[in-house]
Amino acid sequence: MNPTCFWYDLPYWLQRFDLSTPPSELLDQYSHHIRLEPHVAETIAMLSEKYLLVIASNAARLFVETELRHVGLEKCFTHVVSATSDFQMVKKAEGFYLRLCRILGVSPAEMVHIGDHEVFDVEIPLRAGIDAYHYAPRKQSKGRTIRDFKELWGLL
Repeated sequence: MNPTCFWYDLPYWLQRFDLSTPPSELLDQYSHHIRLEPHVAETIAMLSEKYLLVIASNAARLFVETELRHVGLEKCFTHVVSATSDFQMVKKAEGFYLRLCRILGVSPAEMVHIGDHEVFDVEIPLRAGIDAYHYAPRKQSKGRTIRDFKELWGLL
């Protein structure tokens, strides 16, 4: 594993500090802090009936799967791909997106990516030929921005 990826690896830290709590149990203790923005759950559920939905995250797989389980959306996504857990990459670079397209068997032009970071979720996928939007519900953002998940229906 890329040594930089250890930063994102909860089991590594628990072992390093000789803590006996299982990682999933520790995350479940704090899952009450997980909240969805308005309309996200209903929009994701409706989109999953029509499109192949994939989580592509910098977060470790364990965190993403805990979040999905807590909000009840795990069945809406066909794949969960973690840059750190699956590809040993600290940030999503252009190669991450191109590799994801190959795994999914789609061309970049067939993919749409939505994320909350203007560089890693919009600029980089756009350079890879992927249609991308910045999800920024409470802040000003330039360019390709959505503020409510319901806006996705008009973009797809």
